[in-house]
Amino acid sequence: MSDITKTQQGLARKAQTNRDHRFEDLYHLICKREWIEEALQHVLNNDGAETAGVDGMSWKAFNDADKSDFEKEKFRQQFIDELQTELRTRRYRPKPVRRVEIPKPGTNKKRPLGIPTIKDRTVQTLLKMLMEPIWETDFLHFSNGFRPARCTMDCIAPLPALCNSHVKYRWVIEGDIRACFDRVPHEKLIAEVARRVADGNILALIRRFLKSGLMERGKFAPTEEGTPQGGIASPLLANIYLHRFDEWYNQNYAAPNAKTQSSAYQQWLAQRKKGGAKAATQMYRYADDWIVLVRGTKQQAQAIKEECKTFLQEEMGLELSEEKTTITHVEDGFDFLGYRISRNNRPSDGHPVGMYIRPTDKGLKRTKLKIKQMTDSTTLNDDYLAKIQAMNALVRGWASYYRAVNPSKTFQLLDAYVWLRLRTWLAKKYKISPKQVRQRYMHRQKGPKGGRTEFAAQDAEGNWVWRYRATQTRLIEYRPTFKKSWPNPYLEKVQSERFALPRQETQWTGYNEAPTYQASRREVLQRAQGSCERCGKERKLTVHHKHRVKRGRRKLEQADNRPGMLEAICWDCQVKEHRAENIYRNKMRAKK
Repeated sequence: MSDITKTQQGLARKAQTNRDHRFEDLYHLICKREWIEEALQHVLNNDGAETAGVDGMSWKAFNDADKSDFEKEKFRQQFIDELQTELRTRRYRPKPVRRVEIPKPGTNKKRPLGIPTIKDRTVQTLLKMLMEPIWETDFLHFSNGFRPARCTMDCIAPLPALCNSHVKYRWVIEGDIRACFDRVPHEKLIAEVARRVADGNILALIRRFLKSGLMERGKFAPTEEGTPQGGIASPLLANIYLHRFDEWYNQNYAAPNAKTQSSAYQQWLAQRKKGGAKAATQMYRYADDWIVLVRGTKQQAQAIKEECKTFLQEEMGLELSEEKTTITHVEDGFDFLGYRISRNNRPSDGHPVGMYIRPTDKGLKRTKLKIKQMTDSTTLNDDYLAKIQAMNALVRGWASYYRAVNPSKTFQLLDAYVWLRLRTWLAKKYKISPKQVRQRYMHRQKGPKGGRTEFAAQDAEGNWVWRYRATQTRLIEYRPTFKKSWPNPYLEKVQSERFALPRQETQWTGYNEAPTYQASRREVLQRAQGSCERCGKERKLTVHHKHRVKRGRRKLEQADNRPGMLEAICWDCQVKEHRAENIYRNKMRAKK
């Protein structure tokens, strides 16, 4: 067990023993070299490490192909020494985050994303390593967003039991906090952190991060409120601030512990029986998305919604979105965290009475759009084998996310769409009829009931790669290690089971650049040593294919992406080359 783990367990144990304890003398921990090395390694292992902040430094600075292992390790140690000195002497100052806009899933809108520098990300990771063991003791069981050993299914799995015929939670308040991350008041957030942290240096460091500002299109803008989306510590800070909302709900609406507060629980139960003066409620929150299930009337649900709105606005400075915060009957269905949840009280459409949870229509539509983009007319030069592998990765990842609910009918719709798009893509690529596509590219796959005919391609070793169907995904019943009692994960002897969710931030579309071309490209650029391999001029180079071999009719050793089939040339030579190709193509067309 490392010293870091022992220290984190000590912090968690102290926080659990004394719920009112305020931790002092924490700053020296983030100045330790072992902590900084661990934090830096975590940052560099993250997918976002390849994206640079305002200083231009990214993962490549620590893994430069042109440097030897000794030079790379020397640069890494110098970076750690510099950061450790700045932290020890209190001279460290975070830089502004580089602000970019990224597409918002399911809409045409964009949302802002802040990209800190590698150094700032490392310090934020140090803060997370320090504060998370403390706050995991305080966070309530219905808060599941951005926490270790938690996932979206921890919010979804309890819903069928609550909305069944016996328990009868029927009304749902769908809460949406408008621009939650952008509107958190800084001083109120610092006050919430100070409930547990008494070290002024840590509080001052957090304040500097909040006030560091942002750079957008070369212009600096101060940040007077909010936590930048994209920062490693931002989700934890948001959870710390929203914990105050959780405590308010827990104090006013949640049921007392039936074992330790039996009399209070019986009184709570008597007030909330059918026809009682008060409504029974259950809350589930994932970051800034939350729902409250209500066992009572719609008027009672409306009153609870207004009380939540008043508390968030007056006490926390946050605002509910009126158009998105709605009250819905469970029979009408509602969307939450990418799932469509509804109850069927009458047998219809082949469904018996019960709760049904499936992927949302928006989620299916987004996945279909990705499949459509992967098979549009601009991708006809992509390799057939690579295309199947890319589509399989997308379908398998999306289906795995929903494997613990009722997705069968949605999976069938996706499989049919993928089959149609792939058949159309092959027909356009090779200019053949749909019947010829089935004859050439669909093969008999062994399986139960005599197998089936499916799209397939052979790899370099002669192994068949079959199209993956979403309906092949094995469905499971989600059962976390613990449900009602959630101990601090830093004190668990056995790590809690995690419901592994696939990452779909960047999706390979089947283009052959990944991964063979990138490795060959680096080799060719190193071979050229900065000079054009045709004219010898020292200019910015681009990698060019020597021969245009028609894809689908070549052997592996003739592939364009081999280093021997590539050359590094300057822009002038590339323009001349493509001009000559166009002249040749026009002559060939004229002959026809």
